Amino acid sequence: MNGWNYTLNYYNFDVEFEFIDQQEFHASGHHLVFDSKRYLTNDWRQIIGIEFYSADTIINDESLSQNYLIFNTKAELTKDVNLNLYGTYLLNLDGDSSSWKLAFDCTHEQPLSSSNKFIISAKAGVSSKDTPLNLQFNGGGFNLLPLRGSASNLRGFNYGIINLEFHQLLTAGFWGIAFSDFGQFWDDQSLADIDWEKNLGVGVAYDPSLGFVIRLDFAKSLKDDNFGWNIGIGHSF
Repeated sequence: MNGWNYTLNYYNFDVEFEFIDQQEFHASGHHLVFDSKRYLTNDWRQIIGIEFYSADTIINDESLSQNYLIFNTKAELTKDVNLNLYGTYLLNLDGDSSSWKLAFDCTHEQPLSSSNKFIISAKAGVSSKDTPLNLQFNGGGFNLLPLRGSASNLRGFNYGIINLEFHQLLTAGFWGIAFSDFGQFWDDQSLADIDWEKNLGVGVAYDPSLGFVIRLDFAKSLKDDNFGWNIGIGHSF
């Protein structure tokens, strides 16, 4: 539990993506990531990272070269409540404006009996208005920032998401799940002007007691006709 743990990863990438607001980018380049991790206590873990990001990028038909030195810090609490706090500073090595991002997520699992439980997760993030399109917050659908039942290509300088789940044991190893998601990604709108995503869904999970679960989910948007489904290993958050 004591001391630092270090990791070094290198990625060569070529990514093309169009967001729901029809903004798009194509980025190809290199990404070097160095992380150092240590436990401050049995419940708190600290992560400090530095990254080098270099890409030839086209954003909305405008070509540019991106070279960033990215400093990350993260604090993790794993106790009755799982809490993660994130801070990122993107230093532009080409001399243009640099940018920053702050975020948190908090998840609590409350057993109601030996055969059912309730889970709530809240997530939010803010960033500077000069954060480039390809490095902004993005999610939706069944992504890491999930709004299941919504489109999977949402983006913005800010986001706020609440996920609710009820799990009921059906039979040995199989759980039925009902869930609801609420949230949105946005730029500079006031909270009252945001067109919030609202979704409902159901799923089933199989837990073979091997340290992972296999899960099948179906979700429907209450805002539009969007429908989504996902099968995968692990829970949504």
